[in-house]
Amino acid sequence: MPAGGYLVLLSNQGLSSDGDAVKLYLADGTTLVDEVTWGLTDAQPGSWSACGDGTENWLHTERDSWGESNAEACSGRIIDT
Repeated sequence: MPAGGYLVLLSNQGLSSDGDAVKLYLADGTTLVDEVTWGLTDAQPGSWSACGDGTENWLHTERDSWGESNAEACSGRIIDT
């Protein structure tokens, strides 16, 4: 993923909509940059979004951002988890 880029991961790519985790490492394969976990009801329906971009403030947003900034998704409805 390029610096300043956006990453979209879908449950049909091997992630469970029942709860899972994603970890992002530098190219060295050992330096952990970011991680997020979610449970059974944390992102259904909607999306699990970093609000604001690049922060560790992950929220369940009603709208997804699909490869763009999470700003619009985060400015909309936030779903209680």
